[in-house]
Amino acid sequence: MQTLENLERLNESGELRHILANFTKIDVKSSCEKCGGYRYMPCNFCHGSKKSLRRNNFTDEFCALRCMQCDENGLLRCDLCLDQQE
Repeated sequence: MQTLENLERLNESGELRHILANFTKIDVKSSCEKCGGYRYMPCNFCHGSKKSLRRNNFTDEFCALRCMQCDENGLLRCDLCLDQQE
């Protein structure tokens, strides 16, 4: 497992750039004013934390539940460029 020190060493030596060169870059295909062309935005309900803010009304305890509005990354699809998505 890489530690932060190893990651910093790879970055400072320039090796990290060569390791990451094999990954494809995200190309922004549109200039949406809401999401900036990335087609996803942080969830409006949980703000990307993926935790539901709803309270269980059957008990006095607060139970952190999974947000049902967003995906596993805490993101929502942009509604302005939804028709342009693949």
